[in-house]
Amino acid sequence: MLGISLSFKNEFNERFLQEFLPVLTVLKNSGLQSIELRMVRPEDDPAEVFKTAEYLWGLGFKISVHGVIRSSTTALNDVFAPLELVLSELRQNSLNVNVHPLPEGNVPALLSISDYIYNNSLPLTVSVENNRKLPDKTEGDCASLVLDAVKRTDSSYVGICFDLGHYLYYLKMNHPDKTGMLPGPEFYKNVIHTHIHALNGLTTHFPLGRFEMPLKEMISPIANDYKGIYNIELTFSRFEEIISPETALLESFEYLKSCLESLKR
Repeated sequence: MLGISLSFKNEFNERFLQEFLPVLTVLKNSGLQSIELRMVRPEDDPAEVFKTAEYLWGLGFKISVHGVIRSSTTALNDVFAPLELVLSELRQNSLNVNVHPLPEGNVPALLSISDYIYNNSLPLTVSVENNRKLPDKTEGDCASLVLDAVKRTDSSYVGICFDLGHYLYYLKMNHPDKTGMLPGPEFYKNVIHTHIHALNGLTTHFPLGRFEMPLKEMISPIANDYKGIYNIELTFSRFEEIISPETALLESFEYLKSCLESLKR
């Protein structure tokens, strides 16, 4: 499934959506199926989250959610409170919620979330994202930290969100002589969601095609078996003086499609 992320706070407003609807229509006709609501926070109004989801469902899209967990003790409320109405009125077979790892307490947080999903028979998965730095903001291998947390949680409801751009940042910053190095097979085996963007130097969330991202090499280990969303995650404010958001999404989407098609040959 092909998807894009849009900022829940910055881009889901009436003016933006009216202006952006033509490009969403073009993308949908080209194969876009899913839109991720980026950074739905614990304090966000469940009615506003549902209103946005309902709008996208009405356009024929499925959704995923980029949520936030603040601590292991608040994890349940952090994830489920803003999604209360979405989950009660879900108009798709399943929903993935992506979260960043915590500096500590990842396994207890993920276990409590997994137990809640199981006990309430929710059609939900949670993916934990490797960031460009460790959760305490120091340089380090967040991919290994995420894999360890997911393995120790050992739940069918919990997997990895492979952020390709953040992983490339980690390599460029910490292993500049090994920028072609990939995560190991065990990491890829646990990937259930993706965030895909390019780098401009060491700045992440740039469009695909014009900027640095060895996309084909990074996704080739999962190309034949992956059932999740190939999700483009751009930050428009970082490049909008160079490329319009519409052009950036269209170019990135076609670049992703071309890469996936070449891997099937």
